[in-house]
Amino acid sequence: MGSLETSADTEQDAKPTYFESLLLVSAALYVAGRLGLQFSIPPTSTSILWPPTGIALAACLLGGPRMALAVLIGFFLTGLSLSASIPAWLAAVLAGCATIQAVATSVLIRNLIGFPGPVWRGERVPFFLLLSGPIGSTVSATLSISCYVLVGLFPASAFWGHWLTHWTGDTLGALVVMPLCLTLAARPGHAFGGRRLAVALPLAISFLLTGIVFRTALKTSSENAVQEFLRQSKQDLATRLLARGIVLTGQTETVLNSLLVKATEEELDWLRAQPGVMSVGYLPEFW
Repeated sequence: MGSLETSADTEQDAKPTYFESLLLVSAALYVAGRLGLQFSIPPTSTSILWPPTGIALAACLLGGPRMALAVLIGFFLTGLSLSASIPAWLAAVLAGCATIQAVATSVLIRNLIGFPGPVWRGERVPFFLLLSGPIGSTVSATLSISCYVLVGLFPASAFWGHWLTHWTGDTLGALVVMPLCLTLAARPGHAFGGRRLAVALPLAISFLLTGIVFRTALKTSSENAVQEFLRQSKQDLATRLLARGIVLTGQTETVLNSLLVKATEEELDWLRAQPGVMSVGYLPEFW
């Protein structure tokens, strides 16, 4: 007697196991964390767009609270790789804060809106996005920045500034990356399955363009800041030279940011001790 294999059976067989989902989500969070550094604001690793937030929320929406372990592992590995100054125990605490946010936000969405079907009803879309981004992102921002302040990495006076940056990164990460993950990870019969091209493509292009524009603007801003700093340093040094009575004869472009002076050995010793002076050389052909 033959057997009939339904499409539901095939779909069930193709569904990844919990272990496979754990590995996939953890790896995706780690890679996304490294990518999120492209949106970081020096000198810290705080990002204005944090993709792991969207991935973690999508994982908890699709897989339920049981995905919390995968999210915790992924955030923990990401935290360890971002900065050598963060001890393992603090990385674990911060990972726990991010995991609490992902699980709590997904539970709120399921209970208050419904998932997946009711989410895309016209009147519920704004509420869904509000819970996913601005409201849900307050959890990790508050808990994480409080931890930083308690261990002394941030002064209490800087709490709200760091909180706002953290909240912004999580909010944008949730609003941009979470819908992208839902459409890509959904099975064909899922509510998001038919929206892959319509949703994923514009979001992916927007994400890439945002990254390119941000990195270009950040590079230009950094270069301008460095040049301005060097210009001010040269002016300050020239002022100190004149006050000391050392003759400034000009500057040369053969050595970057160099000044030419006419000075005695004693004056050269004084010059070597000045802030902003990296080295002092002797050019006899100029005298």
